[in-house]
Amino acid sequence: MEDWEKEAATMSDVYNYAVLTIVASWGKDSSTGCFVERPLLSKWSCRIFEDARKAVYVSPESVDEPKYTTPLPLEKRAWVVRERALPAKTLSFRDLEMQWTCLESRGSEAWSLTGAGPSDKELPSSEKQSFRDLLSMKPGLCGADIGYMCGFYKHWRPLIALYTACRLTFPDDILVAISGLVKRIEKQTGLTNIFGMWKDFLRMDLMWEGTPGSTKNR
Repeated sequence: MEDWEKEAATMSDVYNYAVLTIVASWGKDSSTGCFVERPLLSKWSCRIFEDARKAVYVSPESVDEPKYTTPLPLEKRAWVVRERALPAKTLSFRDLEMQWTCLESRGSEAWSLTGAGPSDKELPSSEKQSFRDLLSMKPGLCGADIGYMCGFYKHWRPLIALYTACRLTFPDDILVAISGLVKRIEKQTGLTNIFGMWKDFLRMDLMWEGTPGSTKNR
């Protein structure tokens, strides 16, 4: 137990300074790897002829957009939120394609082949972007600075909403599983977190409500 607590506290630094994180998002447990059999011809064009002047492809009727908002098994686990937010670059092996996410953009196999897909401005902000934007904010007078508080929660609330919607094998891990993100925010901003709430904005944290239909207690 002592060894686990020691290593768990350092894993956030490992992911934060990683050059590239490779994720088997489709895997249900540690027995699965990155690669899965995929119905390639139902999604990607197949080149059947090419010469110096032209090429002939067999293409599917339509190419589905990458489902960034549809979580796969690994993405439903609360411990993985830090692994999604901290690394600068992530390559995700999904059930139908590979997807790339970094601080500047996102892409996928389908979009790179077709040239289709929304621009970065049309995509919802990724966990990486929200977290780095949060860290880049300059604290003012903390609790007395309404502008800073509103900006802080603009980036913090999507992260905490994502986290609380995920699953934990052991409910007692609810604070330690997100402690890596919290400690980096404390170090960068000078704010203080108390049992998941920010001391400097305590009144704001106490004024929350559950998602309609949620079974979580207040």
